[in-house]
Amino acid sequence: MFLMYDLDNSGLIDTDEEIQGLFMNLWFKCLAKGEFNCANPSETGAKYMETLKHVISDGNLGFTEDEWAHWFESNVYLEHQVLDL
Repeated sequence: MFLMYDLDNSGLIDTDEEIQGLFMNLWFKCLAKGEFNCANPSETGAKYMETLKHVISDGNLGFTEDEWAHWFESNVYLEHQVLDL
């Protein structure tokens, strides 16, 4: 999925368009599969998008595939995952 959103083939997700596409795709896939427990998914997703836009605009060169996977898991997935008890 990462390569599909790396629109300039730079090996990085490093523009607003790329980050928005990749994040929103993963966010909605996890919601659709019932993997997230989130009271207000639209508002929460928008907050993550703002955070990601600031990361890119603050001089970060972007995310490699491994960096993206780590960021999404640490900051999003583990925060909202539905645990089977």
